[in-house]
Amino acid sequence: MNNQDKKIPTTCGLSTLQRPYYNTGQLLDDDDLNAGVTYTQDLTRLLFRSLFGCGVICGLQVSAQWACGKTKWSITVTKGLALDCQGNPIELPADATMQYGSECQELPPALWVVICYIQKCCRPKDVTCSQDDSAQPKPTRVRAGYEIRLYESLPKCACHCPTDYDIPAPPPNEECCEDAPQPAGETGTSPSRTDSTSADTICPCFRSHFKGDCECGCNCECVILARIAVKEEAPTPDTTMVRRIRPLLNGYVDCGSLSFTEKKRGYGRDRGGERRREVVDLLAAAEEERLRSERASADIDEES
Repeated sequence: MNNQDKKIPTTCGLSTLQRPYYNTGQLLDDDDLNAGVTYTQDLTRLLFRSLFGCGVICGLQVSAQWACGKTKWSITVTKGLALDCQGNPIELPADATMQYGSECQELPPALWVVICYIQKCCRPKDVTCSQDDSAQPKPTRVRAGYEIRLYESLPKCACHCPTDYDIPAPPPNEECCEDAPQPAGETGTSPSRTDSTSADTICPCFRSHFKGDCECGCNCECVILARIAVKEEAPTPDTTMVRRIRPLLNGYVDCGSLSFTEKKRGYGRDRGGERRREVVDLLAAAEEERLRSERASADIDEES
């Protein structure tokens, strides 16, 4: 018997995605038509939460100031975009401002600013068959929306990086998005490419993503934007716990930079992850080269 003809045990199954398939002469109802929209929506959510996870993509900057004679906080959130844990895009199309506080009560020690994904059904139409039937209005559109919420304590279900306010608190000595302390005797040079790197060297906020976990599975529909507390007699937002997920484009660093290209080649295809200082140094070097090139071009133009 040829080894190629030997049947090897396999397993197969179905995914969660399902798309419609139409044929000539079919009678379609609302489920069939909605299936096309549901498929693209489910596919987009799956890709978003698997590729990026939850967090802030752009914008959604929080600022705060006193209002009403320091009896209230005036909080502003700039327009922007975020993803919740299910992969839903949360769009704030314009800056939003709100006030928090009461003249009769003291302000809390801190406030958590959170943006959440919501949906609203609209444009209802009657689905009656004749004038004798009672009206049965049904929505014909679903609009995605947002809701900015304020909490006096850390909400239980909201996307964010680990903080000291979590219950239970994150493990001690975890450096999130900062350089870990170096052992005595070592210099600040970058580690060699032969050094072992693992998920333990990655910021805890992105460790599960680096390890290859598909999603958190919490299905939270909210994303934390800031924690506001009074510092130096002024309400000050703290955004260190915000999970930012906007991809870094090569062209942003320095499009066509030979120095950047050579450095990038030197790193090879190591997927172990790099410390934040290495990335910052690389960006700074590319930016310095770009500025030097612009100054050289300007000098040439002046001489000519």
